[in-house]
Amino acid sequence: MFPIMEPALKVMDPFYFTLFRYGSVAIIFALILFITEGAHAFKTEGHVFKLWVFGTAAFAGFSFLVFLGQQLAGASGSIIASVMMAIQPLLGVLVAWIYRGISLR
Repeated sequence: MFPIMEPALKVMDPFYFTLFRYGSVAIIFALILFITEGAHAFKTEGHVFKLWVFGTAAFAGFSFLVFLGQQLAGASGSIIASVMMAIQPLLGVLVAWIYRGISLR
């Protein structure tokens, strides 16, 4: 994904790329959810704003920041982004080990 993003980021802004990427998929999945589960699947119990903010930050925000960093890093950005994504599981284990004092098996 990251080597392909290098030429794409020269043409398109990371914000708009993330918007098109996640916006279109969100619409498609919302339609599938509505068809399979019905309208009751969209009940938010008064937490619409929280769900929107945290959901957007978790999915689109993370990817936007990775693509922005890749664009700012220039030619070596795809390698840096790939390495960052590859070490995320290891960093998660290390943080859990330090924070909780246990290892995840």
